[in-house]
Amino acid sequence: MRTIGLAIHRNYCDVAIMQEGVLHSTERIQTTPEALMLLAWSTTPGDRAGFVVYDEAWDIAQMLETHLAPVVVLTPNDAGIARVGGTSERATATALARIVATDSIEVESRAAA
Repeated sequence: MRTIGLAIHRNYCDVAIMQEGVLHSTERIQTTPEALMLLAWSTTPGDRAGFVVYDEAWDIAQMLETHLAPVVVLTPNDAGIARVGGTSERATATALARIVATDSIEVESRAAA
């Protein structure tokens, strides 16, 4: 099982992917439809994800939710974001992937309801 942490902004998305507790990649992708669909299509049914949504990027988060379940969604104003921490969006995405992997935040299935 992989866990994916995403810090989603209007123009870019920081992505961290962990598998079996090991961080395999962190990268920044543009939030073009093509890049987002490539990310969505690269997931498998067992993948779990956590999102931190910045700016006005809720439409992007909702599109990705249809491909990733279960998922936890936070905003920078949520009390839980302090637990995620991070000095940058990339660090936040990595921390969120770790937290989701260890079930430190309750994850709910919001996709394909």
